[in-house]
Amino acid sequence: MTFSSPIHVFILDDDDEFCAALRHALVGSNMVIINERHTPSGIGVNDVNPCDVLLYGVESLTWEHVTTLENLHARGPHIKIIIVAAHDGVEAQVLEAYRLGAVGYLLKDQLLSGETAQLIQAVHCQQAILTPQLAGRMLDEIIQQAGSSSQEAEL
Repeated sequence: MTFSSPIHVFILDDDDEFCAALRHALVGSNMVIINERHTPSGIGVNDVNPCDVLLYGVESLTWEHVTTLENLHARGPHIKIIIVAAHDGVEAQVLEAYRLGAVGYLLKDQLLSGETAQLIQAVHCQQAILTPQLAGRMLDEIIQQAGSSSQEAEL
């Protein structure tokens, strides 16, 4: 999948090493890092425009993260937001992030696995992405709930 125009990426993460590794991983791709910021405090759509994809580093979804996600999605629905975490989140947090407008949830190690540009391009092309481990746990939960529902219906 190739694009003629660059994809503008904004990094919102307080981990300098991760930001440097991400910049390095995107060298030679059609990605342009337009800005980096270490804290979501007071960030708005005007701060991230003309961003196509926002990589949003979080440890867990705090009130500040929720407010930022709601604000960015409401005022800039064209911006594709990928939550980037150091560890797998709990299912409830991931679902909340998606509800608030995120279209991806990845681990930092996964994003830097050599497929960085492909993952960002996938989100830019309207695909949702999720860590394989978390996707498996969420599917297991859905299957379990479906099984419980069908057993209740038989009674």
